[in-house]
Amino acid sequence: RAHKELLQQWKNFSKKRRRGQNTQKPAATTTTPLYTEETLKDAVAWLLLQHRVECKLTSSLEELVDYLMRLTRALSEQPYNETISELKCVKKIKGTFDDSWIRMLQQIPGV
Repeated sequence: RAHKELLQQWKNFSKKRRRGQNTQKPAATTTTPLYTEETLKDAVAWLLLQHRVECKLTSSLEELVDYLMRLTRALSEQPYNETISELKCVKKIKGTFDDSWIRMLQQIPGV
């Protein structure tokens, strides 16, 4: 329920913002930011809940560069793990498909 409510609030905010941008003329010397800290945090929470995207907010370019370096290093050093499907599990447990056909025939009494 909270998920639907948050999505509705975000849609309402987006509609209000679009309507406000259409009626306002862009000023050459605008000093107000396009977003506030509160709306940014709401957007990050919405991304996490709606799309399961985790965001890292940084306050400076140096902090961003440091975070990206640590992230890429961790990704490059971590071993690659292939996703395991049910078919691969069956192959490991049962062997080849020829063996499984023989085992099925052996289940029939008198064969």
